[in-house]
Amino acid sequence: MPASRSTPLFNLFRQRGPRGFEPALRYYDPLKEEQQERLKRIRAEVGSKAHREADRALFSSRIQHAWQRRNSERAHLLRMLLALGVVLLVLYILAMRFGLLGMWNG
Repeated sequence: MPASRSTPLFNLFRQRGPRGFEPALRYYDPLKEEQQERLKRIRAEVGSKAHREADRALFSSRIQHAWQRRNSERAHLLRMLLALGVVLLVLYILAMRFGLLGMWNG
């Protein structure tokens, strides 16, 4: 079915209507600003010591986690190498049992 001239297939050249402008309304409350500033100062004074202790505890737990992860990665690598060695040993024993290694020697 051919497209008529009134409804083009692609609207590449169609101009869109104007976009609306809706600014977000902002209110300034000087009392609230002052109260928030006071709360911020008080929390900074009270929480500074507790904050440092919490940071120290977090840092030590992260270090412990890093050490444990590194050790687990080494253990994983050792297990993989051990499994590879066992598989190669079994293949070697089977090849010796069925005389497959002697085929290449002539």
